[in-house]
Amino acid sequence: MSESGGSGAGPETRPATVGPSGGSETRSPAFPFVLVDRVLAAVPFERAVGLRNVTANDPLLARGGGDVASMRRGLLIEAFAQLAGAALSGDGLRPAAVDVSRIGSMRFLRSPVPGDQLVLTVELSRGGQDRAKAACKAEISGELVAEGELEFAAP
Repeated sequence: MSESGGSGAGPETRPATVGPSGGSETRSPAFPFVLVDRVLAAVPFERAVGLRNVTANDPLLARGGGDVASMRRGLLIEAFAQLAGAALSGDGLRPAAVDVSRIGSMRFLRSPVPGDQLVLTVELSRGGQDRAKAACKAEISGELVAEGELEFAAP
């Protein structure tokens, strides 16, 4: 059934739009996409572990000059931020929206490709009176593929 109440062939989808101000006061942390497929563990205000399955039909993959698609580095940073939001939410179920203010010493050792399962880990710490930091790492089959630090306003 379509969203308009009719009995069309499939669900009707509508693209998300953003107003001229760039957004609204109450934005969803899932807007415009979710990059963590599953939160495996969340210790409120301390750490979170999550999964991201990289699939061949993912529209967010970059094709850089060849047939091999890979996950963009910026999307990996966004996945870390979303997982940090899960740790900051208190229950890990409804991620808090975090606004990253600084990306520190991020290293990318290889790009995830379709078929990879990323295990993402963030560990939170205070970065000052009104700041929080997240030490982040991503692994594929136990092999480190990215690590770094994010800083954002503490809730």
